[in-house]
Amino acid sequence: LLIQSRQYETRLEKEVLDRTKELRNREEEICLRLTTASDYRDEETGSHIRRLGLYAEKMAKAMGWSFKEVEEIRIAAPMHDIGKIGIPDSILLKPKGLSPEEFLIIKNHTVIGSKILSGSTVAMLQMAEKIALHHHEKWNGTGYPCGLKGKDIPEPARLLAVIDVYDALVHERVYRPPIPEAEALDIMTKDKGSHFDPDIFDVFMNILPEIREIRLQVKE
Repeated sequence: LLIQSRQYETRLEKEVLDRTKELRNREEEICLRLTTASDYRDEETGSHIRRLGLYAEKMAKAMGWSFKEVEEIRIAAPMHDIGKIGIPDSILLKPKGLSPEEFLIIKNHTVIGSKILSGSTVAMLQMAEKIALHHHEKWNGTGYPCGLKGKDIPEPARLLAVIDVYDALVHERVYRPPIPEAEALDIMTKDKGSHFDPDIFDVFMNILPEIREIRLQVKE
């Protein structure tokens, strides 16, 4: 009877794990489809959002996050720019520099994204809301929309700030060609401790070979 009981418990545990995995895969697919829809508006493929999720997963593991938190940020990170769906095409797709008024409008994508994701009881969506609202905050307090400083910025947003800038610099954007990685890293290193959390930036540099591998595998 003891053996049968243990076999039953093992089978139940496996069923719970299988169902949890199935639910997580379903959540991930829904979120990726939603974010891909918004990303197409600024002429990027789904590659950018897939890379962000994979970068975030690697970073969170290297930072010692729990398995649950690593899973959550892998799905939450791609939703960072979901608020761009509320920005007019004339501004979002503008190939040249934005006017101060236009920049104020595009900055609002953080607030729009937060509103889209707000009110959920799901931990992953709660994390996604914080990332959407705060991924343009800066370590020295000069970012937006709230001007948060240092560790007042939620850690997932501080993590996202590093990998989002890296991916944006080394890939083509509507307003500029891609920047060589060495040059991009030089730009980012100068912003360590001002734009970026210095500890998180150090983690990024330590696992750069893994980040680079993702970038080369998941192409436009």
